[in-house]
Amino acid sequence: MKILILLLISILLHSNNISQEDIKKWSQVNKILSEWKPSLKNKKLQATIKMNISKNGNMTYVFIKKSKNKIFNLELELFLEKKRKIKFPNFKKDKKLNVDFKNKG
Repeated sequence: MKILILLLISILLHSNNISQEDIKKWSQVNKILSEWKPSLKNKKLQATIKMNISKNGNMTYVFIKKSKNKIFNLELELFLEKKRKIKFPNFKKDKKLNVDFKNKG
């Protein structure tokens, strides 16, 4: 099963003049978020979060849409809470983005 986090591609498609430094930072963000591995292997599930990364590297999030599965949602929330405690890359400005966490089943 693959978790699809198309964060970097989405950022590149929506940014006209993204620097090489920012590409590296977004790659780090993608690497951090790609560590999530849900335990449910046989169900097609998706949750969407709105994430904010402050210019100081602090991450906050809110669920925009939860999946229909409580275990999936709880595992994702626990993962995000753990990641919230680490420093994300520092950007010049706060960054806001939506991230889809998918389990293809």
